[in-house]
Amino acid sequence: MPIDYPDQAAVGSDALAVISQLSIDLKIASRDVSEIEDALKTAKELQAQIAEHDLPEAMAAVGMGEVKLSDGTKVTIKEDIFARISAENAIEAHAWLNGNGHGNLIKREFKIAFGRDQEEWAEKFETNLTSQEVAYDRKQAVHSSTLKSFVRGQLEDGVEIPEDVFGVFRKTVAKLT
Repeated sequence: MPIDYPDQAAVGSDALAVISQLSIDLKIASRDVSEIEDALKTAKELQAQIAEHDLPEAMAAVGMGEVKLSDGTKVTIKEDIFARISAENAIEAHAWLNGNGHGNLIKREFKIAFGRDQEEWAEKFETNLTSQEVAYDRKQAVHSSTLKSFVRGQLEDGVEIPEDVFGVFRKTVAKLT
């Protein structure tokens, strides 16, 4: 709710009173934000508990994978597959991808740092990189959504992949449509 503050001309000698009131208003607004954030966190935790545990378990107990409610809402239980290549598994994961014909999933990125006075050189760096002393970082990685899609596809096709190396994690979740 917006607060109507006096304009600066009207403040005059009451500047300290206005500052004091603004400080109180900020304190109240900060408290309200904190309370709303806490309520949101609690609601998200409840949503996750129901979607990832309670509802899938209840439906599995009666052998249901899908149900349509009287209001038209459809509840479907799906297994979601996640994957993540950790820093300690990166070399092994990349070697497996390369060795199994999937090296194209690995993106190679170079980050080069040029100083302000190197503008001309920055324009020529493609041809001169090897002859200059330029600091750079090299990174190889598989994009998270690419990895997730790849792992899901491989598992659906019955291909055995080193799940521990790719950090494969399965989660059953209820989806509403």
